Amino acid sequence: MDIFMLVIKKDKKGNILAVEKLNLKEDVYYIGIENRILVYHTKEGSYYQINTFEEMSNVLEQFGFAVVDRGSLVNLSKVAKLDPEFSRVFFEEEVTKDSIFATVSAANLKKIKAYLESKKKPEQPEEEKGNES
Repeated sequence: MDIFMLVIKKDKKGNILAVEKLNLKEDVYYIGIENRILVYHTKEGSYYQINTFEEMSNVLEQFGFAVVDRGSLVNLSKVAKLDPEFSRVFFEEEVTKDSIFATVSAANLKKIKAYLESKKKPEQPEEEKGNES
């Protein structure tokens, strides 16, 4: 069984340089600790455990995740419904008392609403796109 870990490569100042998927069994020589953070040492260099919410949000933003509230990082492609009255997003069209939801800050409500509206619009055929000017 392979064991994969999403890790980051950092520069000396701590800025994220790259995101990698390591196969722990195949790629990692050893795992150490630096400043209470796991470090995976490989032939290609050292990679760091994603350790903070900010690091995770920076990594996942390129894959369609967005911070919608303090402490809520949402996979936008999974959002099915917005409840603007209670500032929540749901991940199913049919909302029940057991539905999973994430809270949305007032500042991000418009962003989520615009995203959901753009999801509903059908793709324009290529020939129509070319005729727009």
